Amino acid sequence: GGGTLLEKLVEEGDRRTVQKLRDLDENFMEEIEIVRNETCDMREEMEDMRSDMSSLRGDLREVMVTVKAAFEQMQMLNDNFVDFSSRHYERAGSDSPRHSDEHR
Repeated sequence: GGGTLLEKLVEEGDRRTVQKLRDLDENFMEEIEIVRNETCDMREEMEDMRSDMSSLRGDLREVMVTVKAAFEQMQMLNDNFVDFSSRHYERAGSDSPRHSDEHR
């Protein structure tokens, strides 16, 4: 008893539907796997970027220390120079007020 035509059609439809669902499921799983791999790659790239950033930050810190030291040295030189010039002018100009008095 092979059943009616309708039953055969339904059975065939069911078989095709089940097969389609299986294919979809496989494709979906493949897609998920691809996404998972991409996510892993992205995570690795992020890690690399993070370590690059932190080494860059270290480099910057070194540069800043150097710049700060150079700046402080310049300040010192400048202070010494100002100090030297003001003393120089005090000596040279010690009699200039008298001159301006004479000119008046």
